[in-house]
Amino acid sequence: MTPTTAAKKDRRPLLDFLRALAIFSVLVCHSAQATWGVTSTSLTFGVLKLFGRLGVPIFLFLTGSLVLGKQFKTSDDFKRFYVHNFLPLLATVEIWTVIYNLYLLAVTGQFDFLLMLQQMVFFRQLPIAPWWYVPMIVGIYLVLPFVAVAIQSVPKKWLAAPMAIMVAYFFCYETYSSYASAIGIQPVAGPVLDMGFYGGMGGFYIILGYLLDKCRLLRKTPAVILLVAGIVSIAVLLYFEHLDMDLWYSNVFILILSASIFEIALRREPSMGRISDGPRSVLATISKASFGVYLCHFLFRDFAVVLTASIDWNFARFIVILAVLIVGSLVLVSVFWRSKRARLLLFDSK
Repeated sequence: MTPTTAAKKDRRPLLDFLRALAIFSVLVCHSAQATWGVTSTSLTFGVLKLFGRLGVPIFLFLTGSLVLGKQFKTSDDFKRFYVHNFLPLLATVEIWTVIYNLYLLAVTGQFDFLLMLQQMVFFRQLPIAPWWYVPMIVGIYLVLPFVAVAIQSVPKKWLAAPMAIMVAYFFCYETYSSYASAIGIQPVAGPVLDMGFYGGMGGFYIILGYLLDKCRLLRKTPAVILLVAGIVSIAVLLYFEHLDMDLWYSNVFILILSASIFEIALRREPSMGRISDGPRSVLATISKASFGVYLCHFLFRDFAVVLTASIDWNFARFIVILAVLIVGSLVLVSVFWRSKRARLLLFDSK
């Protein structure tokens, strides 16, 4: 599991750290929801859930940074991506679709083969809470090479208008609409502009990740501005979370907060270069295993909930559930980790 010297030089420890942080935040979010439920107005739950909502944006930022920066100039470049990136991802998703159907059979005693086939061709959603992310990332990966060609060939100043439109329609309106409803104001009707070619919320996060990292979009923004933007976003998000509102990634304040954190982290990258080989290797391994942990952690959720049913103090219950998800997922991943073929098929980890 220790990277070779060449691999160490190619890897950026900061990105490995951010990916490890992202999967940890996802596990925190799902552990908090398993403890308090999804509608709790507890401040503790709100803080944990807000931290948990940072995971997906960071994952998408990293995807944009790593994939949109690739060169796609020849037929072999496209072939290499689809053979070595897209097809292994698709195979992993199909395997886990079968695994979760067998898991649901064991838990509920029900199995519908036709339904499973519909899930495998993405006509139906697998009824597993974190699974919404998987069809989204598969769909995005399918077109990423074409997006990379387009975004690398367009002068960056010409991206300002479509990016602003995406923020307005995918984030600002959604935030306004949900917040207006929360305080008793009838929101105006939604936009009717056809946004079919814009890539949606996930596409925006991926493009923004590329612009933040490869183009240093916010490099001239003073750190104090990023800090204030992040603090204001946290305050607004916690206030409306207290009003029994569910935070989602289309919230413009989650966008601002996650982008501020990502940019601040990028500015700290030089200090990450001083990390010794041991911690660097551990970070790289956790980073490579993060998608596998995302895929398998829900297998341990029901067991963790039953295990902690007698714990009255919610925070203690949360810690135990989180520990079960982390340890269970890492143990399961480690069982197959030494086999390169199993690692690739089950966790899409090269």
